[in-house]
Amino acid sequence: MAKIAIEIGKYLKDIVDTYVYEICQDYIAECTEVCWLMCVNSPPMYISADKTDTFQHHLYTWYTASGKYVSYVVWPTLFQYKDGPIMQRGEAQGTNNKM
Repeated sequence: MAKIAIEIGKYLKDIVDTYVYEICQDYIAECTEVCWLMCVNSPPMYISADKTDTFQHHLYTWYTASGKYVSYVVWPTLFQYKDGPIMQRGEAQGTNNKM
Protein backbone atom coordinates (compact mmCIF):
# COMPACT_ATOMS: atom_id res chain seq x y z
CA MET A 1 0.00 0.00 0.00
CA ALA A 2 2.88 2.40 0.72
CA LYS A 3 4.09 1.88 -2.86
CA ILE A 4 0.73 3.04 -4.18
CA ALA A 5 0.89 6.20 -2.05
CA ILE A 6 4.42 6.87 -3.34
CA GLU A 7 3.31 6.47 -6.97
CA ILE A 8 0.32 8.76 -6.46
CA GLY A 9 2.62 11.24 -4.76
CA LYS A 10 5.02 11.18 -7.72
CA TYR A 11 2.18 11.89 -10.10
CA LEU A 12 0.81 14.74 -7.99
CA LYS A 13 4.27 16.22 -7.48
CA ASP A 14 4.45 16.78 -11.24
CA ILE A 15 1.11 18.60 -11.46
CA VAL A 16 0.87 20.65 -8.25
CA ASP A 17 2.99 23.26 -6.53
CA THR A 18 5.81 21.85 -4.34
CA TYR A 19 4.40 23.55 -1.23
CA VAL A 20 0.96 22.06 -1.82
CA TYR A 21 2.49 18.65 -2.39
CA GLU A 22 4.49 18.80 0.85
CA ILE A 23 1.56 19.80 3.04
CA CYS A 24 -0.68 17.16 1.43
CA GLN A 25 1.58 14.12 1.85
CA ASP A 26 -0.18 12.83 4.99
CA TYR A 27 -3.57 13.41 3.37
CA ILE A 28 -2.46 11.49 0.26
CA ALA A 29 -1.32 8.57 2.44
CA GLU A 30 -4.60 8.48 4.39
CA CYS A 31 -6.74 8.69 1.24
CA THR A 32 -4.73 5.88 -0.32
CA GLU A 33 -5.26 3.71 2.74
CA VAL A 34 -9.02 4.31 2.81
CA CYS A 35 -9.32 3.53 -0.91
CA TRP A 36 -7.21 0.41 -0.51
CA LEU A 37 -9.37 -0.86 2.35
CA MET A 38 -12.51 -0.23 0.30
CA CYS A 39 -11.05 -2.21 -2.62
CA VAL A 40 -9.93 -5.27 -0.66
CA ASN A 41 -13.42 -5.97 0.66
CA SER A 42 -15.18 -8.86 -0.98
CA PRO A 43 -17.08 -7.53 -2.83
CA PRO A 44 -15.36 -4.14 -2.99
CA MET A 45 -17.20 -1.02 -1.90
CA TYR A 46 -18.50 1.20 -4.70
CA ILE A 47 -18.46 4.99 -5.14
CA SER A 48 -20.78 6.71 -7.61
CA ALA A 49 -20.77 10.38 -8.53
CA ASP A 50 -23.07 9.95 -11.53
CA LYS A 51 -24.98 13.17 -12.08
CA THR A 52 -28.67 12.56 -12.65
CA ASP A 53 -31.03 15.10 -14.22
CA THR A 54 -33.64 15.09 -11.46
CA PHE A 55 -32.63 15.24 -7.81
CA GLN A 56 -32.78 11.71 -6.35
CA HIS A 57 -33.23 12.05 -2.60
CA HIS A 58 -32.39 8.41 -1.93
CA LEU A 59 -28.89 9.02 -3.41
CA TYR A 60 -28.13 12.62 -2.38
CA THR A 61 -28.81 15.25 0.22
CA TRP A 62 -28.86 18.91 -0.76
CA TYR A 63 -25.64 20.85 -0.41
CA THR A 64 -26.41 24.57 -0.01
CA ALA A 65 -29.40 24.87 -2.32
CA SER A 66 -32.44 22.70 -2.91
CA GLY A 67 -34.23 22.16 -6.18
CA LYS A 68 -35.85 19.69 -8.54
CA TYR A 69 -32.66 19.18 -10.57
CA VAL A 70 -28.96 18.52 -9.88
CA SER A 71 -26.55 21.33 -10.71
CA TYR A 72 -23.41 19.40 -9.68
CA VAL A 73 -22.29 16.59 -7.38
CA VAL A 74 -20.34 17.77 -4.33
CA TRP A 75 -19.66 14.41 -2.69
CA PRO A 76 -20.25 10.92 -4.16
CA THR A 77 -22.64 8.28 -2.87
CA LEU A 78 -20.99 5.31 -1.14
CA PHE A 79 -22.46 1.83 -1.62
CA GLN A 80 -21.60 -1.35 0.29
CA TYR A 81 -20.92 -2.90 -3.14
CA LYS A 82 -21.98 -2.18 -6.75
CA ASP A 83 -25.80 -2.17 -6.96
CA GLY A 84 -25.83 -2.85 -3.20
CA PRO A 85 -27.27 -0.93 -0.26
CA ILE A 86 -26.27 2.69 0.31
CA MET A 87 -23.73 3.19 3.08
CA GLN A 88 -23.72 7.01 2.87
CA ARG A 89 -25.73 9.33 0.67
CA GLY A 90 -23.77 11.84 -1.33
CA GLU A 91 -24.30 15.59 -1.52
CA ALA A 92 -25.39 17.50 -4.59
CA GLN A 93 -26.22 21.10 -5.33
CA GLY A 94 -29.87 21.51 -6.19
CA THR A 95 -31.33 23.88 -8.75
CA ASN A 96 -34.72 24.59 -10.24
CA ASN A 97 -33.19 25.20 -13.68
CA LYS A 98 -32.96 22.12 -15.88
CA MET A 99 -29.33 21.82 -16.98
